[in-house]
Amino acid sequence: MSRIDIANAKHPDLATSLIAMRRSAKSARERAIATNTAIVVVRDGELVRIPAATLREAGDAEANSRGALKQYVAPELINEEQGAWEAAASEKHER
Repeated sequence: MSRIDIANAKHPDLATSLIAMRRSAKSARERAIATNTAIVVVRDGELVRIPAATLREAGDAEANSRGALKQYVAPELINEEQGAWEAAASEKHER
């Protein structure tokens, strides 16, 4: 299954498993940084070792990018965002 397939799965446990895997990956990166150890991931079928220093740099870049899109906020549209995803998903899948 691809990420899109999992996210759109009908079984709630399968659909939310992507969220759990992302949370677990984030926890692994944080632990690797805290213990100054590398993590190993699979990219394009290859094992790739990522040192703690690289993870630290990526975390700094992520932290620095928070709020970067704040200039595009449209407060008048915030109320319309409530339930927008659910409505779009229902419209798409309940045809």
